[in-house]
Amino acid sequence: MKTRRKPLTAIPPDLDLEGAHPVKQERSRQLRDKALAFGRQLVEQGRFASTSMADISSAVGCSVGALYFRFRDKEALFASVVEVAMARELEQLAVQVAAGRYHGRSLHDTVTLCVQDYVAFVQKNDSMIRALYQRATEEPGYWGIVREAAYRMTATWIDAVARAADRAGDRAFMRQAGIAFQFVSSALVYSVLIDRPVRPLSRQEMVFWLVEMVMHFIGLQVPEPLRATPVARPAKAPELRAGTTPTTTPTTRAGSAASRPRTHKVTAP
Repeated sequence: MKTRRKPLTAIPPDLDLEGAHPVKQERSRQLRDKALAFGRQLVEQGRFASTSMADISSAVGCSVGALYFRFRDKEALFASVVEVAMARELEQLAVQVAAGRYHGRSLHDTVTLCVQDYVAFVQKNDSMIRALYQRATEEPGYWGIVREAAYRMTATWIDAVARAADRAGDRAFMRQAGIAFQFVSSALVYSVLIDRPVRPLSRQEMVFWLVEMVMHFIGLQVPEPLRATPVARPAKAPELRAGTTPTTTPTTRAGSAASRPRTHKVTAP
């Protein structure tokens, strides 16, 4: 007796995926979800770039035309995979915060837990970050998707740290904590992109040193001239629509719509 499989990808119902056409029927939604789940697997395995839309359609059990009916092109599928992943991470973090994950802890314990969660997020999505980096060399707009998610996540951790330090609402303190997490972000992205760092660190070592760095940053007496630097929210991820950078989608038959080059507008975030 066959058991019904659970959906491979949980998509927030209000998520508007760039490049993914609206779904109106359950069958169409199932196809979209299967394509996103398989796309995520390809990204995690480092095989997305080398896999054609024809191969993806075969794997999810539909025609190439049906896949293009759901996603404008392969890059739209990739962007949708990233958007879904980031939306799920934000949703999970919101649930944890509502459950009191960072409430009632000491300052050091709060910083440690926030750093642990950030390290876990980056290491869980390390393949996606590498794929984003590769694509961002040609289309910088891809970084905007994950940067916005990281900005919102770190804003949650900054608030938790400020509350633990009894400095909630203290903009100067929160700015220092934000700078600390900015350096944490840089260190974590570096750890993912560099295959052979000079001094490779275990996860435990990474957390230890990053916690020490954050604690040092938030305890510093910042000179007055350096306190006024504004904090800029990441620009919204630009739409990857028709424009300047050509991307050729896999062909199904000569001269078909799927075989024609598609272009994307690229704007640096």
